Amino acid sequence: MNFRARGVFTLILGSFFVSGIAGLVYQVVWTRYLALFLGHTSYAVIAVLAAFMGGLALGNAWLGAKADRVTRPLLFYAGLELGISAFAAIFPAYYDLVHQAFLAVVRGLQPTGILRLSLQFIFAGLTILVPTVLMGATLPALTRFVTRSLAELRGKVAALYAINSSGAVLGVVLAEWWWIPSLGLHLTLFIGAALSFAVGLVALILSRRVEALGDGVAPATVTSEPAEQFTPRQLRLAVVAIGVSGFVAMLYEVAWTRLLALALGSSTHAYSLMLATFISGIAVGGWLVYRWKRQAHTLAAFAVAELVLAFTLFVSLWFYDLLPWWFVKLAALLARSDPAYFLYEWLQAAVCFGVMFVPAVCLGTTLPLVSRV
Repeated sequence: MNFRARGVFTLILGSFFVSGIAGLVYQVVWTRYLALFLGHTSYAVIAVLAAFMGGLALGNAWLGAKADRVTRPLLFYAGLELGISAFAAIFPAYYDLVHQAFLAVVRGLQPTGILRLSLQFIFAGLTILVPTVLMGATLPALTRFVTRSLAELRGKVAALYAINSSGAVLGVVLAEWWWIPSLGLHLTLFIGAALSFAVGLVALILSRRVEALGDGVAPATVTSEPAEQFTPRQLRLAVVAIGVSGFVAMLYEVAWTRLLALALGSSTHAYSLMLATFISGIAVGGWLVYRWKRQAHTLAAFAVAELVLAFTLFVSLWFYDLLPWWFVKLAALLARSDPAYFLYEWLQAAVCFGVMFVPAVCLGTTLPLVSRV
């Protein structure tokens, strides 16, 4: 890769890092909004997670396919980020409209039980569906821009995935422990919108200077090691395997949220700590795959990651019941003071990392590994 192309790729990575910050700022803020809407934090977590991942999947399948066909994918990416920014800026007003529409439906139908809860989830999902669909196409668009061959795709997806996840961790920390306490939900949301706007503007300028001239990120230097070849049966198996892995990842994220709530509580603060831990593991897993340069045994590495995941989850079943008891015992050793609360926060973080981090690292390797197939 020449010096100019390396500089463009570095700028793309930096922009995607900032995009990751903004994305998780939105998720933390939306969880706070929907906790008010649904009346229960754990329901808000599930609603945001379902709508967030559903929107990402829809955006990846629909707009991601369009990104593969456009002649200027970086310009397409700029449009996505600017669209996310615009929606974030108007979100408070849009949320009020959706809330009022929900109240009108409830007054008209007077639903109870599961019907009322279903309506709450549907309207909650509608509040964040549009931006998550746009977010779902950002990785395919950038991947399309920075790659010119399958060999490049195998290396750069892991880099983009890891850098975006790293920014996401920082976004959770900034939103939950700094911006929301000091600035409130609205200003925090507007900061996220400003970050998305800045990323979109950088991508727009870069597109005019690079894509308009018919240039791009030059192909990487080809390594002497030949790329691994796969049979059609192996390709189909990989698609099914990553689908099952995604299902398991979301299953365990929800399960961990409910289980750790017994020790840490069910507040949005505790959820953000769990979310930061989970995405930290995802980021580390992505970086491990990026640093692993071998072009062989990809499916074997995927299988090892899944087996280690299963083993760690099986072992953890033995002490889940003891977690609340041990946490209360350790927390009781701390005095009721401001410095002690800081230690209490670290104790909560230690519990989260002890339970979630290694399995999350295993999960973080799966998508980058399958992208090599």
